[in-house]
Amino acid sequence: MKKESLYLDTSVPSAYYDERVKEKQDSTIKFWKDVLPNYKVYVSEITIKELDNTKDEMLKQKFRDLTKNFTILKVNKQIRAVAEVYIDMEIFP
Repeated sequence: MKKESLYLDTSVPSAYYDERVKEKQDSTIKFWKDVLPNYKVYVSEITIKELDNTKDEMLKQKFRDLTKNFTILKVNKQIRAVAEVYIDMEIFP
């Protein structure tokens, strides 16, 4: 059976290692273990770049390991056009 798709933005992998709110981190780890295996997971190349901007080299490697099996979506003209509409309509800042 074909898996459904799930798109993750930067906040989800970030929460996996964010110890400031332990309950959120624990929920994210549980989500990673119990939910993600049931989906085909996508992230954008922008998400990967944002995670790679992490200054802490150990954390950067953890993010790479955490997302290595995800399909990376490339940014193209259509995606940029949609993003501009969202920004113009103030849906996203």
